[in-house]
Amino acid sequence: MNLGIIFLKANILGSITLQELDWITENEHKFSRLDMSLVIKLGRLMDEGIVDLDCTKTA
Repeated sequence: MNLGIIFLKANILGSITLQELDWITENEHKFSRLDMSLVIKLGRLMDEGIVDLDCTKTA
């Protein structure tokens, strides 16, 4: 997986899966400062309700 792709996908779809969150936490020690800023931004988007956790959207 790639953090940049996860971040973009979360912004476009408005959701992030539990598997993606697990991958982020397992690989957090490998992230650069830039990567960590994406993780923080992703967390803020989740706190604001813009990105949902493992949610399937219905029309």
